[in-house]
Amino acid sequence: MHSNNQHDKILASADSKKSIKLIAFDQGWVLFRPINWEILNKTSLTNDEKYWLVREGLWRTRDWIKIQLKRNKTPKQIISDMKKYYPEHTELLDKVRPILKDIISIDFIDNIKLGRQLLKAGFSVEIWSDNGLGGKTKTKKFPTSDAGLAPELPASSPLYKKYASVNHELKVPGIYSRDINILKEDPKFFKTAMARHKKIQPEEVIFIEDRPQNIKSALSLGINCIQFIPKFCERETVKDVPVAHTTKELIKELKKKNVIVQPLPELCIV
Repeated sequence: MHSNNQHDKILASADSKKSIKLIAFDQGWVLFRPINWEILNKTSLTNDEKYWLVREGLWRTRDWIKIQLKRNKTPKQIISDMKKYYPEHTELLDKVRPILKDIISIDFIDNIKLGRQLLKAGFSVEIWSDNGLGGKTKTKKFPTSDAGLAPELPASSPLYKKYASVNHELKVPGIYSRDINILKEDPKFFKTAMARHKKIQPEEVIFIEDRPQNIKSALSLGINCIQFIPKFCERETVKDVPVAHTTKELIKELKKKNVIVQPLPELCIV
C-alpha cells in the first residue's frame, strides 16, 4: 500500500524541537502490521483461532519462518508442512490455505506518513528494530529470542523483502538487532543507539514501541516512550507510559511532548 500525496499532508512544527530532537519508531506493529487482519476477518475463523494463527502458527515459531523461506512451495505444500508441526490444528489450517498468501502480506500503518512529515519538519527520525531487516548484512544472525524469529534470514527471501520494504517507505537510518547482536530488551541496545548521537541526550528522544519489555529497557536509560498498540495487537501496558492505539492518538501524545503535529482529517485511518 503506497502513500497518497494528498493524504501525506501533515503540518509539523520544527519549533517544537526545543526539547525533543529524535523520534525513533519500532517496525512491527508500529510502522506496519505483519498480518493482513482485514482479510483474516473475512474468514469464518473464531477470534481464538485468529489469535493462535498469528501468535503461534505464523509468527512466534521458528518452524513457520523456516517454512516461509522455501520460496518455491505452494500454499498447499506450506499448509501440509505446518500440519506436521501442528496436527491438532489441521482443520484450522485447511480453512486458511486459500488465503494464505494474502494473510501474510504487509499492511502499512499511517505512522509511516507521520514519520515522513516529522523528517520534513526537521526532526531526526530513525527505526530501532529487533526484526533486523533492512540492515547492511546480507544474512542476519540473530540471538535466541522469545519472539521465535529465525536465526538466519537470507536477503533474497520473500519474507526479508517484505520487511525491508518498510525501509523503502520511510527512508531513515536504523539500528537493527541482527546487525549489533543485541535485542531491545537489553539496555545495551539503546546505549548503542544513543552512542551514534553525541549531541542528543536520552531525554531528547521519543521511542515509539509496542512491546513492554523493550519500553522498560529504553526507560532505564531515561528515554521518553510512547506505547503504540494498534488494533488486534495484544500487549501489556507499562505503568506511567502513555498509550496510543491509532495514529491520531499518537499525534496527541506527541503534542504533550511538545512535538506539534496537526493532521488533516483524511490522514489517520488506522
